[in-house]
Amino acid sequence: MQALADRVNRFFQGVAADLNPLDDNSTPLPPPDVVPDEFVISLEDVERKLSHINVHKAPGPDSLPNWLLRDSASHLAGPVCAIYNASVHEG
Repeated sequence: MQALADRVNRFFQGVAADLNPLDDNSTPLPPPDVVPDEFVISLEDVERKLSHINVHKAPGPDSLPNWLLRDSASHLAGPVCAIYNASVHEG
């Protein structure tokens, strides 16, 4: 098992051998607690979007029926909003 792990590591090292290392100072990051308002969504926006889902279109890759998302908009809006905003804040 160790030999296999070593071969995999050598392979990935070889793939990246000709790449320049990333410079940590090349792209300044904004402070972690500063997120522009345009990227934060409100609970009301999420609920409104979910409640207006077209039930006659095909579901997404999760195979959840659109009528389920529409009819459960008031229950799903809070968790969806929290997950999205947490993702934005984490970057």
